[in-house]
Amino acid sequence: VEAAEMIAEIAHPELCGLFGHHGNRWVRLSELAAFCGREGAAPAFKNVDLAAGTGPAEKDPMVTCVGIADDMPAANAQTATHHPATRHVQLQIERMRANDFVGAFELNSAANRERLGNANSFEAIVKSNPSFSVLAAAEGSIEFLNVDNFSVALQVRNSEKSHGFIFDISESKGGSLATDGVRIAC
Repeated sequence: VEAAEMIAEIAHPELCGLFGHHGNRWVRLSELAAFCGREGAAPAFKNVDLAAGTGPAEKDPMVTCVGIADDMPAANAQTATHHPATRHVQLQIERMRANDFVGAFELNSAANRERLGNANSFEAIVKSNPSFSVLAAAEGSIEFLNVDNFSVALQVRNSEKSHGFIFDISESKGGSLATDGVRIAC
């Protein structure tokens, strides 16, 4: 069953991370450097020589596991805390932590809601994924790191480890905000 789940995650970018294998049992070549360089990563123990003329892999446009430092310039965390996009993300996380997945689901963009299905499937995805489940867990502390062009970088720390996320937020012409997607930071 796990092999089938991994194949589904690999073959269908919209399912990447859904079963919790991405970042645990496999990563894309374009993510390998960030994955190996993350805090707590086991050191490399086997040298692999690449074929002559083989350069680094092209960055995968569908990447869902990104390093926070790769996407976000350094900024003042205080500024991030007071940004409207950060307040939107705080509200969505508060609703998930209060088990109000209908309210949290409503804060997603129309395209994201369509992709996710409904509030029940959204809840199932969040709670069943080892990475996303920490967003809804009451015991994790949240640290907002940065906001760049309505992408909010944050870390959730629990007793086991720290989990990084980047929320991509859009702003409508009327000024309302919506979550377009959430990327797991390696």
